Amino acid sequence: MSLQTLVAYLVVKKGPLPGKKAFQKYMYFLDAKGVPTPLSFRIHHFGPYSADLDYQTDNLEIEGALQILSKESGSGFVIQPGSKSKSIIENGEEFISEYDEIIDFVLDALPNESRTLELWSTTHFVANSMNKFYGGAVKDKVISEVKSIKKEKFSEAEIAGAYDKLLDLKLLP
Repeated sequence: MSLQTLVAYLVVKKGPLPGKKAFQKYMYFLDAKGVPTPLSFRIHHFGPYSADLDYQTDNLEIEGALQILSKESGSGFVIQPGSKSKSIIENGEEFISEYDEIIDFVLDALPNESRTLELWSTTHFVANSMNKFYGGAVKDKVISEVKSIKKEKFSEAEIAGAYDKLLDLKLLP
């Protein structure tokens, strides 16, 4: 598994990404759908978060897999392909070809907007955890748990819509 290759492919296919939060969410979904990564995710203020990915991001930029630019507004970042993204993908072609169907499916299914990615990934994380640890996710309980994590940021209707959309897209079992 090459984190460098996966990241380069992600930013070339989906970039420019609307910030570090969105980057975390795309990587979370790729990991959750079975693309091997060395990452672990836990719930955080903005949804699933990997401290290791956060740490590795600087190295990935130095290696040329991605480039992080400050937004012109001065608030936030944009992540785009790095100077070596294409050559990294070519060198990791075997890995990409093994997982390209899953990777492309996930990246095509996910929205580009950070707020929606936060909602979807948090809803997915909660439902996935319930499936794993409690023998199944029940929509009402998922909504309640996401609401307790996110407080007033998202309405129950938004959370329910996210849950239904994740089911429709086959991002949840």
